[in-house]
Amino acid sequence: MGFHAVDVGNRRVKWAWAEGSRLVLWQSHPTSRISGEWFQRQWSKQPTAPIVLCSVVPRVTKIFTQRSFHAKLVLVSSRTVQPLLPMAYPRPWEIGADRLANGIALREKKLYPAVAVDIGTAITFDVIDRKGVFCGGAIAPGPAVAAEFLATRTAQLPKIQIGNWREPHRVIGKSTKQALHTGLVMGWRGLVQGIVEAIAQELGEKTLRVVVTGGDAPAIFPRIPAGWEYDPLLTLEGIRYLGQYWLEKDKTMDPSPEGKRPRRCLVDPVRAGARRKRWSPKPERKESSG
Repeated sequence: MGFHAVDVGNRRVKWAWAEGSRLVLWQSHPTSRISGEWFQRQWSKQPTAPIVLCSVVPRVTKIFTQRSFHAKLVLVSSRTVQPLLPMAYPRPWEIGADRLANGIALREKKLYPAVAVDIGTAITFDVIDRKGVFCGGAIAPGPAVAAEFLATRTAQLPKIQIGNWREPHRVIGKSTKQALHTGLVMGWRGLVQGIVEAIAQELGEKTLRVVVTGGDAPAIFPRIPAGWEYDPLLTLEGIRYLGQYWLEKDKTMDPSPEGKRPRRCLVDPVRAGARRKRWSPKPERKESSG
């Protein structure tokens, strides 16, 4: 059975149809334009198809949970990923859903010890050790955020669009824009490479698989360093693995009689809009004698 794999980022929402081991019909849309009306238009043709949602934007998460009236909805969370992603992390509920999905993708693909470098609004480094355990990572501001900050917090520096960035022709810029371009591209590239080297050293690994993903990755790495990999669908792949697990698991549940709820909830959230509390049958009340 197929399902919608949805990745909600701060700037764009990406989704694809997951069928077996494939992701097809990949699409994206600006996050700022997501609304309840958009949701209804987008999913009206398949109103009962399951949705597996990885979201770091609470406003959009709410739209999906409130509008998925007839569809089974699975949220990527520290609770739902436990069967697929062992974690050595004191407060796992603080980990972003996108980072969890990246960790699942690395583990299920047997790419460890490894680090996923997701370059977007923020740059996240998600580390899987040689035992396949998610052991943490690092977070830095993304290049687009830095460019916008410089443009808005300084009097004379112009804003440069990240979509127009290319490999600098020279390190020594001959104009303000060239100097900004060099500093942002080469500076952030050095930041990423430096953190990756420090992670490998802390893990005690001479070789570490590095998988780069994220919408702004091509701006920083027009050419991926030797030995590294680029996978633009890494997060969606992690969502696909999680969806396959839970939807297959859900088939083992006995249908509840007379349309009542099942006696255990295998997926984190819900069909009908709001989060459900974990449900358990109430004990039977004993009749008092006399």
